[in-house]
Amino acid sequence: MSAVQKVLTGRDFDPSPMIDEPVSGPAPADRWSDPRVGTAPLIDLPIAVTTFAWFLSFCDLVVTLWLFGVHNGSLGCSGTTCELATLSGHPRLTLALAAGSLVCLLALACLTEGFSRGSVGMLAVLGVTGLVAAAAVIGLVLVILVIVLVVGIVVLSLVSALAR
Repeated sequence: MSAVQKVLTGRDFDPSPMIDEPVSGPAPADRWSDPRVGTAPLIDLPIAVTTFAWFLSFCDLVVTLWLFGVHNGSLGCSGTTCELATLSGHPRLTLALAAGSLVCLLALACLTEGFSRGSVGMLAVLGVTGLVAAAAVIGLVLVILVIVLVVGIVVLSLVSALAR
């Protein structure tokens, strides 16, 4: 840049080099795996963690939808079954836990590439969110498991009675 151009533009320095010109120094690293840009390296999560996270997300979605229906009055809930499924008769608390953990799980699914890769921080958040979701889901899951167990016992006893 000439002295006249510096006076006309108000610049006291030369412009930056063109893009095609080589820049000295190390080559820029991948922004997803370079800890220097503020992100931790991602690690592959085991398939068991991925499967369990998706299963918990599905169960959490089902429980959230059911509790939303109970809260609005469109679905009935009474008796011992309801007491177990709503953490001792607290459907609003259970709905808040289930909906909050569902939102967190869906956000983590986006951030962890479908629960397949994540940083240590994401794994910690996934663990805490998983515990909250499990607390919200455990009542209804236990009720469903008891129903399946009773139906299974009845079916097996009928089959064994017919086989005699």
